[in-house]
Amino acid sequence: MSQPPSAFESILKSLGADPYLSEVVLGDLAEEFDQRVAFDGEVEARRWYVKEAIRAVPHLLRNALGQIRVGEIPRLIGVALYSWLALLPISLSAWVVVSLIMRLGGINLPTLAPTPTNPMFLGFVMLAMPVAGVTGGYIAAWRNARAPLIGAAAFGIVLSSINLIAGLFFPSPLSPVSRITALTLFNLAALVGGVLRAVRLKPSASSALSIS
Repeated sequence: MSQPPSAFESILKSLGADPYLSEVVLGDLAEEFDQRVAFDGEVEARRWYVKEAIRAVPHLLRNALGQIRVGEIPRLIGVALYSWLALLPISLSAWVVVSLIMRLGGINLPTLAPTPTNPMFLGFVMLAMPVAGVTGGYIAAWRNARAPLIGAAAFGIVLSSINLIAGLFFPSPLSPVSRITALTLFNLAALVGGVLRAVRLKPSASSALSIS
């Protein structure tokens, strides 16, 4: 028997909407999916399911955000900061490994002087921000098990806010356009990290998490 795309089931559940609403939406999608498999074939049914799942995201997300209370905000900030702290040793270890490999290979490390006119520095930032976003978003989604994508989004928003606030006291070496671009990439990558975490969960496991 054909099954609906499990990745999209997990993503919808990871939004953290009311468990009853999530089950109703997923139940309706699954029922319609079975009917379309019988009449239109599995390929067409999967195409329909993906389209309808994407259309359901805003409704489930609105419900999930509506359930966030003022008392939840400090916890989400804590999730974001935990993910940031966990990211620091990972980033440092990765930098040490890359530096060691480059030195052993006789490759000179690029000059990363933090100036707006240094293309190497700009390229490094535009690469590092998405990588950090994906990794931190994944960790935040793991920590916020009830609503993984909300945790990933909180990571991006909190860290971007800290960056912008710090810019009020310490001038950024990036131009305003480059800074906005880097932060945008960071937030999008954080959501990608959350999605990667969500799709690793089996639908049944994700369902159990969503009502915990």
